[in-house]
Amino acid sequence: MTYTTGEPSQTERDEVGMREIARRDALKLTAGLAVALATAGCCPVPDRPQAGGEAAHSPETTVRTSRRELAAVAAVPDGEAVDVSAAAGEPAYLIRSGDSVRGLSAICTHARCTVSWQPSSGQFHCPCHRGTFDSQGSVLSGPPPRALDELQIVVEDGTAYIEA
Repeated sequence: MTYTTGEPSQTERDEVGMREIARRDALKLTAGLAVALATAGCCPVPDRPQAGGEAAHSPETTVRTSRRELAAVAAVPDGEAVDVSAAAGEPAYLIRSGDSVRGLSAICTHARCTVSWQPSSGQFHCPCHRGTFDSQGSVLSGPPPRALDELQIVVEDGTAYIEA
């Protein structure tokens, strides 16, 4: 006559343990595959040369620049700066010197305050800490550590554009 205590035998415990380990391993494997498949689409494959030796360019790898129209060059008086912030989408000025046109950021390099053009002095002034810059953006006085940043400007058919 065999008496049972209601608890599983050692053999039964080993079988349940093996099933738990197998189930745990299967879940880990499934989770690992899911992560691998999800991240595989996130990493672009570099361009590969095609038969003719040319690299294939997909829309994801082609860098496109856009231009925003700032102003007609004729609208910028010689030796003056014109605020083009609205058109540029950031604080900015166009400065004309003869046939040359430059774009400067209107953000002070000291504390990122917005500078303003002062036609009477031909300088940019920062209201925060009294920094001053000449018409080319170079520091004249105050705490700014460097010149105003130059913006990438293109002139076509008498119109100035900012490269974005």
